[in-house]
Amino acid sequence: MKTLVLSMISIAATIAAMTACTSEGDPIDNIDNGQPVEIQLNAGIVATTKAAVPSTLTADLDVMFIRATDAASADWTTATPLFAKIAKDSPNGITFYTTNDRDIKSKQYYNTSETLPSWLAGYYIDNLENTSTDKNKIKFTITGNEDILATKGLSGTKKVAFQSFTFNHLLSQVEITLKGDAAAQANYGEISKVELTNLATGLELTLSENAPVIAANGSETSTIEIFNNTSTGVNITADGNTLTNIPMIYKTGTTLNLNVYLKNDQSTPIPVTATITDGLESGKKHAITLNFKEKITATASITAWDENGHTGSGEVD
Repeated sequence: MKTLVLSMISIAATIAAMTACTSEGDPIDNIDNGQPVEIQLNAGIVATTKAAVPSTLTADLDVMFIRATDAASADWTTATPLFAKIAKDSPNGITFYTTNDRDIKSKQYYNTSETLPSWLAGYYIDNLENTSTDKNKIKFTITGNEDILATKGLSGTKKVAFQSFTFNHLLSQVEITLKGDAAAQANYGEISKVELTNLATGLELTLSENAPVIAANGSETSTIEIFNNTSTGVNITADGNTLTNIPMIYKTGTTLNLNVYLKNDQSTPIPVTATITDGLESGKKHAITLNFKEKITATASITAWDENGHTGSGEVD
């Protein structure tokens, strides 16, 4: 009997060891025995000041990923979309889901070959309903209120896991300040509207193992309002009156075109051109000060999203 008990204990220990070795939750054992290893990701967001998505999340964030076919070199034209969510709590883990509702989890796995890489890239667009995805290209339309972020594509294997994905802001912020002395305030009066003109609002995002690229989708341009209140207007001040709306835009080149409307002449815009020395840069806030004197001149500087930037200036006759 004693021998039988010892044999049963030995068998039970052997079964327990076999179960542990085949457990899906033990990635090291899975690597050894050829079983699938789940892809487990974390994400970070580049520091920002005023934007839809802060660097420290206050709520879980719905994002998208694309996954290219597992291969030694990525072919992003094979990519398929994946629904995902970034947890607000550190270390900002990422969970995948089957649909946009994000109610049913869907695990992703590395290739069973420990030397064959898997490829992923992530992006965030406020209004997913207004986007269309074709492989690694995402088309969408902005209104100035959307914060667009994306990561570069990364690879990982079940031996060498993915590094943390960093979501970078791809649009530029524009902050407008109205400034003028007492004579200018008396001359111009209240401002009823300020708008940015000739902006591309139909855009296309391209994802790959390189930095994400955003570009105009076609030649059509639009106008984005920063301020519009024809009934009360807004004052020019000696210290500078900064408008609270800070749109997020896409613009190439070194010039930014604005129209300023006076409350006492709301039908005739005053065109203003601001020059940014090195052009509008993604992930940065461009602070434009409109100086009201005999004519309106514009000075520009680039400030925080990442604290680094260049200066510029401009004027209109």
